[in-house]
Formats: sequence, C-alpha cells, structure tokens
Amino acid sequence: AVKAMEQFGRVHVVTDKTIVCVVGKNVKKQSGLGAKVFVALRDAGVNVEMISQGANKINLSFLIDDADVEKTIPALHNALFTA
Repeated sequence: AVKAMEQFGRVHVVTDKTIVCVVGKNVKKQSGLGAKVFVALRDAGVNVEMISQGANKINLSFLIDDADVEKTIPALHNALFTA
C-alpha cells in the first residue's frame, strides 16, 4: 500500500500508535464534549497527536501512543460516564 501511495507524494509510516474514537449520536449535541475528553486526557498524562471529527459529527477520533491506551480508556470512562 505504501508503494502505491508514493506515486502521489512522500509517504512516512509511523508505528506504535492507536486511534481512539468516541462515538455516539449525542456527540454532536453535547456542548463541551471535546473539552471534557481532552482535559481528561491531559490530566491522565496522555499526549494527543492528531484529532479528527467526522462530517456527520457523531464521532471524535484522536491518535495516541500505544503505551497510553491503558490510562486513556479509564480516563475517558470517568470523564464521560461517571462525572
């Protein structure tokens, strides 16, 4: 796949990363959701390298180091479901 993409430009492969998605029909309706998510990640010491939101606005995705997954999931759960 990398070779096929190189015809369009330079390709750089980054490994040891995880994409985390917060998905739900209320994502687009919930004011301040992004702030809740990223404050929780900051407080857990998780560095977010990339952020994406789909056009339909029912998901918020972000890229983190694989090593941060185990502290990311509980931080998100606490921020979104128990706070």
